[in-house]
Amino acid sequence: MQRGAVPPPWGLAVHIPTPANADAKLTPPWNSLPGSFSPLTVYYLRRWQGVFPGIRNFFIECQARFRSADIAWFTSGHNRDGNHIHPQTSFHPSLVTLVKETPSNQAKDERKALLAELKELMFDTATMYDRLTGSTTIIISSGGTTVPGAPTRPEILKASVYLPPAFVAHHPDLHRPIVDIVQHFIETVGVRTVTMWTQRARKDLGYKLTQGGNPNRNAPSTTIPDPEHNSAHYTFLGQPYRISDDPSSASAPTPSPARSSSYGFDDLDNNSLVILDLQQRNYELENQVQALEEHIDELEENAKDAELEVSTLALQCKRADERVQLLEAQTRGPAQHARTLTQPTMLRYSQATPGKSVRAQTPSSYGRPAPQSPESPSRQRIQSTSGTPTIARTAHFGSPSVSYSGHASPSTSRVGGVPQRTAVLSNTDGLASTPTLLLSHYINLFELGSLSPQLHMISTYIPAANRMLELTKLGLDKTLCETLDEGIALDKGEY
Repeated sequence: MQRGAVPPPWGLAVHIPTPANADAKLTPPWNSLPGSFSPLTVYYLRRWQGVFPGIRNFFIECQARFRSADIAWFTSGHNRDGNHIHPQTSFHPSLVTLVKETPSNQAKDERKALLAELKELMFDTATMYDRLTGSTTIIISSGGTTVPGAPTRPEILKASVYLPPAFVAHHPDLHRPIVDIVQHFIETVGVRTVTMWTQRARKDLGYKLTQGGNPNRNAPSTTIPDPEHNSAHYTFLGQPYRISDDPSSASAPTPSPARSSSYGFDDLDNNSLVILDLQQRNYELENQVQALEEHIDELEENAKDAELEVSTLALQCKRADERVQLLEAQTRGPAQHARTLTQPTMLRYSQATPGKSVRAQTPSSYGRPAPQSPESPSRQRIQSTSGTPTIARTAHFGSPSVSYSGHASPSTSRVGGVPQRTAVLSNTDGLASTPTLLLSHYINLFELGSLSPQLHMISTYIPAANRMLELTKLGLDKTLCETLDEGIALDKGEY
């Protein structure tokens, strides 16, 4: 929007979900974003592009399309970037980077959702291409993850498949060949993908994957499944080996004491059968012992992590208790100080020559004379040689607020039966730089020096009804804002 242009009459606030570990105040340079693809970089890209505030409801009504466009911005060019080959025992570096950038539970959920959106964009692109060209595209995607410890068998795997629904409806005679294509893919590519994924996850990501798993086998199926509602997305369930050879049956050892495949169990005596049974039992027990040892190692590591987390939580609880005690003490402090300050101050003036004004000292709350601080104009009365008071700052507690006029002129008021000379001001220039009583004390106490100009500006110009809102905009916690608000109110004589 150009400077001086009239803003549109509708609200401009648009909520963009902030991913884990994102800094809502800082945005990295835009030319650093293509280096990685994650919920963070997609969020920062949208921050750079904005939400088109000048066009009413444009971004809100088309938010899903803009999200897909942001993802497509990162995917563009990958097909021809020449970065396809990586070691067989390792993942592509992009996967390792994505996992490292999303370590927390919230970040993992965001990563999973982002990858699901990426798959939808892939299917959307294939759908539009087939519609515009009249071609037929099949996309078969088999993931590498399964239940840890589960056997790598096609009957526990599945594949996400894109198919044009019109082609499926027009050619029922091709349903069986399509089912065979997907089944063959699962038996070969799918099984190999799971095997390599497990090895790479242990090496690159440090996953143990030693938990025991016994997933349910997929339900028998020989037809094309129904797609998701109104979509071209089909989920095929893998079936037992039927197109390619089962590698486990070819490599499984024959439980026989002899190497001859013609040696049958009917020819063995009882002792040989007992020996075979014991050997099989011993083999099973050794596998169980190995699995238990790995499980014990994992539990020990989990216990160490839990101890560290408990120690961290205990330290956080201790700090929270200290913070609560400090806030309670700070809450009691302003209340006591308020009772002291709201008592009318007896100001006595002695006879003074023109150009000077002398105020008698009054006892402080500690029984000693209050110091005449040159750094606190709010405690002084300054009179010019002409007899007209100059602009001075005066804090009145328990009395009406001072009105400000254009030129300082003398006026007389009575406090405790004693006449006082005060200055009525109209000009607020310089008020923000003038130290007040409680506010300056709180700035030093809570180490808020960096926010001192904003706090004094709020104290001077913001009405009491809006003061808490402006204080919270500074990023301070509610209790501290209430303490500062109370101090400002006491400084301005609002009680």
